[in-house]
Amino acid sequence: METIESKVAGAVLEKAIPVTVGGKIYKIAPPTTETLILVSEKIAELPVDWQGDVFDAVLRNAKDCRALGDIAAILVLGAARIESNRPKWLKKDQAALAKHLLNTVSIAGLKLIIKTGLSSLGVGDFFGLTTSLIDVNLLKRTKAEVVKTTASGQ
Repeated sequence: METIESKVAGAVLEKAIPVTVGGKIYKIAPPTTETLILVSEKIAELPVDWQGDVFDAVLRNAKDCRALGDIAAILVLGAARIESNRPKWLKKDQAALAKHLLNTVSIAGLKLIIKTGLSSLGVGDFFGLTTSLIDVNLLKRTKAEVVKTTASGQ
């Protein structure tokens, strides 16, 4: 059983997170900002029409959800491996892993891989960082606008 201390140490040291699905262990890559960006790009490819009856919505949109395999593959491989100096090999590796996951892993297993991977990405920290930087940017613009308004009003 994993202790809170070991979970914190794993997060701080950015260790790979093992996820067992169907008797196979997939190691979720250590979280990086670039991995979050790549996952975000793939999430944007998912269909947005999920309204109505759940059964009908799933049957209507499942054909457009191959991005789920890509999302899981990106989380397992991590951006550092995907963006390395061997792009042809890793693009094939990412595509092969995505196809493998879609063909062999149950829907519940795919959900577990994606949920575990997303929870490791530090989305809250990323949001806090970007929000604070946006706030700083807004303050600078407001300060500059005040100076301009005062100068032109004289």
